[in-house]
Amino acid sequence: MIKGIIFDLGHTLMEFTGTWDEVEAEGRKRMAAYLKKKNVKSGEEIAYDFWQNRQNGYLEADQNHVEFTAEQALKKALKKSRLNGKMKQLVQGALKAYFSPEEENWRLFEDTHEVLNRLKKEGYLLGLISNVTDVDFFQRCLKRLKFTRYFNPAVPSAGHPVRKPHPDIFLHVANIWKIPPSEIVMIGDLLYFDIYGAHQAGMKGIWVSKDHDKAYRFAPEELEQDPKMIPEAVVHTLSEILDVLKKL
Repeated sequence: MIKGIIFDLGHTLMEFTGTWDEVEAEGRKRMAAYLKKKNVKSGEEIAYDFWQNRQNGYLEADQNHVEFTAEQALKKALKKSRLNGKMKQLVQGALKAYFSPEEENWRLFEDTHEVLNRLKKEGYLLGLISNVTDVDFFQRCLKRLKFTRYFNPAVPSAGHPVRKPHPDIFLHVANIWKIPPSEIVMIGDLLYFDIYGAHQAGMKGIWVSKDHDKAYRFAPEELEQDPKMIPEAVVHTLSEILDVLKKL
């Protein structure tokens, strides 16, 4: 019997309404403007180096399953420009400026709160795991979308030793709840990070299918036929989860 449910965040509980390239470019623009206000003359160069560091960091994180954080990327860019990358307020302010257009483009799915309220009333333990590169960004999203009342724990990979699909980040939640992994289901939109990761930890998986985008089916080539990539159930909306859970 399922006692605990772990959700992914982006594209599972909320949808992105913008165009990634345009939003990211706007983020760099706002970061550069913030740095200029702080009398950093090389703001545009730093923002560009920051972006390049993030691109390289994504590739590295996919290999070693350790998050390369936005803070690391920015400090590396600041160091290259011979600025002190340990200036806490400068780093926090620049990252907040960078992520602000992305935050503006995340919206709840229509049934998100309805489903979460129902699950909470039915007594399920609710947790959240997200591969996210900035803890402050993650916390602001939870607060703005009124998620803090549902999830305990809510785990950002930027604040944890590993990221999905590494089993330890899933088992971290099971250890907090003090229940066996077999009594937990992971719900997410990515077969590799969410479903394969959950199965690696001995949990079940429900895939929120995004058939329109092949990226959601991404997996290393050697794992494409792995049985752990196959979810116990497939849904297209969160509301379908309510009936599916009873069959697991």
